[in-house]
Amino acid sequence: MMVIWHNGQFKDIRDKVLSPESPGLQFGTGCFTTMFCSSEGCEFLSAHLERLKKSLALFRMDFKNEDYQSLAETLLKKNGWKEARMKILCVENEENGTDTFLMPSPAGKEPEPVHLILSGEKRGDLFIYKHKLTNYAYNAYYMREAARSGRDTLFMDYRSHLLETATANLFLIRGNEILTPHHSLPLLDGIIKEELLKAQSAGPYRIREEFLTAEDLMEVEGAFLTNSVKKIIPVSSLEGRSFDSVRFSALERSLRDILNERAKTSFKRSL
Repeated sequence: MMVIWHNGQFKDIRDKVLSPESPGLQFGTGCFTTMFCSSEGCEFLSAHLERLKKSLALFRMDFKNEDYQSLAETLLKKNGWKEARMKILCVENEENGTDTFLMPSPAGKEPEPVHLILSGEKRGDLFIYKHKLTNYAYNAYYMREAARSGRDTLFMDYRSHLLETATANLFLIRGNEILTPHHSLPLLDGIIKEELLKAQSAGPYRIREEFLTAEDLMEVEGAFLTNSVKKIIPVSSLEGRSFDSVRFSALERSLRDILNERAKTSFKRSL
């Protein structure tokens, strides 16, 4: 049995109820955010909540002001876990109000290096890519394809700008720079991506945004992905071109140290 929180109550996950008449189920009107939580707290909670509020405002949906830090701590205890992936899920109900769920799941193992391939599809400039919406079938398709094929898809826009994968932001290593696609493009401004940009550097490497295309890949020496739960995900190959997994292992450790320190600071800001 897994315990979740739903509209002010702790429940068995099997007891959750959402009417099939709700717009959230019929049209996918809803938003979510997923973060890493432990006994120390939920990492970058304030940033997650701020992004969630902005997304809900698009649909004129209410955001429930709750003590999500305390709720997450209670859920960890009730489920007997020391850490978890914690999802705040907000779905439009049949009365055009907001049903809010706080749902924990196992944090999972350390991330394995991934193989990236370029998508044959090209994105347009739709606002939906800037938000984590419950209308997630497109992402879910590519997540399943990655699990089936062992290769993650890297999306591009119609101008051939590199964007992101279904679940993570992209960073490329070129010379003494770590480059990530520009925030003005049709992609999600991930929490970890923003934290690394705020850090500005990692050792001798400068971290910044850039408009990157497939042509830039020829000059790339390494790559990694980021998301809120796994943080740094090494890339072992991109479009069939392999990267040296050992060469940037020290950089990966440095990036994780930076994020862990910034996460500790975020605990204090959320109190």
